[in-house]
Amino acid sequence: MSSLHSVLLRREHSLGSIWRGRTSRVAIHDAVSRLNHSRDLLGHQGCVNTLSFSGCGEFLASGSDDTTLRVYQWATGKCKAILHGHCSNVFASSYAQGSESVLVSGGNDADLRLYNIQTGECNVYQHHYKKVLRVVCDPRDPFCFFSCSADGTVRLIDSRVPYERTVTEQGRVTGLTEDAHEGEGEGLDEEDEDVLPQAFGGGRSSTRAHHVQTSSQSIISSSLLLNYNGAGSRQFTTRTVYSVDPHPFDGHTFITCASDGLVRLFDRRMIHNYSPTASCVHAYGNDTWKNPGDYEATGCMFSADGRDIAATNLSESIYVYNVNYGSSKRYGPSSPRGEKRNSRARADSATNEGPAARTRSETKKRREERDHTEEK
Repeated sequence: MSSLHSVLLRREHSLGSIWRGRTSRVAIHDAVSRLNHSRDLLGHQGCVNTLSFSGCGEFLASGSDDTTLRVYQWATGKCKAILHGHCSNVFASSYAQGSESVLVSGGNDADLRLYNIQTGECNVYQHHYKKVLRVVCDPRDPFCFFSCSADGTVRLIDSRVPYERTVTEQGRVTGLTEDAHEGEGEGLDEEDEDVLPQAFGGGRSSTRAHHVQTSSQSIISSSLLLNYNGAGSRQFTTRTVYSVDPHPFDGHTFITCASDGLVRLFDRRMIHNYSPTASCVHAYGNDTWKNPGDYEATGCMFSADGRDIAATNLSESIYVYNVNYGSSKRYGPSSPRGEKRNSRARADSATNEGPAARTRSETKKRREERDHTEEK
């Protein structure tokens, strides 16, 4: 029987048939059943909402409702640094590609923070106006990261670009010595009364007011990729983008999932007017849903080889979609081994929108014109 490390390594890199066959399922189940509680990582004073390993696996970053992030050395369980600056719940974190000291975070205050743990510097990007729900660094570019928010936007930040509404703060990293106690450096950062509660979408009320006064588009357009609530959108309620995930290696494809219940695939080279509808290459969802918005898509992620997408839906099951063929498997209490289904590429066939739909429409129009000419 393979060791736990080798099984997980093969699964991560999609080697062999680790995802296929009864033998592989038994091997994975056996490996997981041997997992044990190793240690408690102490220090936070509130719920922990996000965890992120560094590239080499030496450090683990955690973000909490206590407004701080903590960096632990995984081998020893010791807290090596505390990151300050957020004034409300921290919801998301991600290490920069190939770095052990650069960490991105986002939270209920709508701020995006880029920490350099070695220098103590922190770049603050106030580009969202509602709570940030996920940040993820580009797997091919150590200077870029994606973010999504309850304001319905998806953004791509390049740390080399001097954006508007961006400041640099010093002294936001507290390093702990080897003999420091677990509780040292604790304490909630002072909360900003301008930050709204989660139930109201978070963010600062002053930033929201500025957003309404400026335009219906986002405050900063230079970092904007998509706007689910942009001009021309027909929905009656504001949409939330819960997750964004870049393709592991192709450099231009990424996926999102939102409160409309669908997972959408995009190409950064084919974004039209920030519109998720006009820019969508494919969309994935359950064909049996009469109203996908009743099953908000709350999470999505590419597999390590980029061929599959795992997605979660509110009050529903976990789905695994094949990127190219649209087929899916459903995982839930009623289908523990994966119930096979066919998902619909909704952006192309269900809603009659998107590149493929436009191609079919143009083909049909040319065919009708040709038939009309032949009749004459």
